Amino acid sequence: MKKILFFISFIFLFGESYSQWIQQNPFADYVLNRIHFVNSQTGWTVGYPGKICKTTDGGEVWINQNSGTTSELLSVYFIDSQTGWVVGEGTIIKTTNSGSNWTNQNSGILSDLNSVSFIDSQTGWIAGDDGKILKTSNGGSNWNLQTTGNTYSLNSINAISSQTCFAVGHAYATPPPYGWSKVFMKTTNGGTNWTTQLLDTLGYLNSVYFKDSLIGWAAGYQDQNPGSILKTTNGGLNWTYYYNTKEIYSVYFSDLQNGWAAGDGGTIYRSTNGGINWSSQILGYYYFLDFKSVYFINSQIGWISGDVGNVLKTTNGGINWNYLNIIHWGTHLNSVYFTDNQTGWAVGGKGIVVKTTNGGTWKAQSSGISNSLNSVFFNNNQTGIAVGDSGTIIKTTNGGINWFSQPIGITNVLNSIYFSDPQTGWICGNNGIIIKTINSGLNWSSQISGTTNWLRSIFFINSQTGWVTGYNATISKTTNGGIN
Repeated sequence: MKKILFFISFIFLFGESYSQWIQQNPFADYVLNRIHFVNSQTGWTVGYPGKICKTTDGGEVWINQNSGTTSELLSVYFIDSQTGWVVGEGTIIKTTNSGSNWTNQNSGILSDLNSVSFIDSQTGWIAGDDGKILKTSNGGSNWNLQTTGNTYSLNSINAISSQTCFAVGHAYATPPPYGWSKVFMKTTNGGTNWTTQLLDTLGYLNSVYFKDSLIGWAAGYQDQNPGSILKTTNGGLNWTYYYNTKEIYSVYFSDLQNGWAAGDGGTIYRSTNGGINWSSQILGYYYFLDFKSVYFINSQIGWISGDVGNVLKTTNGGINWNYLNIIHWGTHLNSVYFTDNQTGWAVGGKGIVVKTTNGGTWKAQSSGISNSLNSVFFNNNQTGIAVGDSGTIIKTTNGGINWFSQPIGITNVLNSIYFSDPQTGWICGNNGIIIKTINSGLNWSSQISGTTNWLRSIFFINSQTGWVTGYNATISKTTNGGIN
């Protein structure tokens, strides 16, 4: 018994003292609810649990900040690079030093706080559940509950002056037809009085944004037509429904013409005529993501944040979107390969490819496919090949900036790839498949493995001698490059 206890203690102490593996995915399993930038370089994103991340290089690298809470954080707003507020589940926190320190502010209520908006360092509003709207006139030292006359869920608030502010949300409609009603609220006297409109049933609003006291947009969810993106040109007295699509979580306009909406299932839409028409900015294989927040600093540069810690950036108005960092992908990574101690790639489910050039900070690359990638191999810092499900083979010759498919007419799952030199390589996969190239992947020819078992891994020590392993304890060896 003593020997057993000693052995267990040794394992525990050894693991505690000598663990050498460091998690390089600081955002794993997080939901990022809102994103906000003060210029093209400096921004913050917040989420669950108690997550605050900051970038000072336009989103290439994100640094965790200590929020002091594990509550879900739902909204963030900065008036400059130093001063900002974050709100969430009964939480208000403020920083005056760019997020190095966050201090609690007393809301005086227990309801979830969903959205925050400031016009300067002193005056701001917060909207939350149960019809709660709070206002401060001293930077948050005191928050005063304003009378709204309702208990609706208020999801978004947008202040444009010390007197004029807008909020949207949803209410449960009791008269038939039963369902959720879109809620729009407005004040023009600093919140002394709020007017409320129930716009229709069978839907709700998640986001509101106004460019001035008259022109604004709201977005949300609608079970049926007329739509889930709305526009007003008279301060909310009347609304026009412009688009019926998936649920929209966030809408933002950089000017009176250029706007974006982001939402459910990888939804991104853009308008260039003030919201009258919307076009889809398709991300293809990113359908599994929900985008929670969109923010632009001009008509070209913008960011999106969303589920499982994803952040995307565009520098051309959304024609192209690039992932920033390896945050978390809602899937798995299957293979990793390094060409030196700094430069490496990892691949995984849903066509994910990520790269590091410093041995630890990972940035996503666009593979152009949605099939799972199971193995990756690089001959140098520029040329590499990844393989995966449904006979997928993709190759890059510029370090992964661009990947192109190499169809070979098979649909087998491909599990492993290995090159003995820049020209000569092999791939193995399900149903005993082995294929070989002698021209760096330009052409592939089949080899006879002698088995129909699934082959999981292949390795060569030179152009002639190699091994392959797989299901049912399969181990096979060749000494003539795979001829036998």
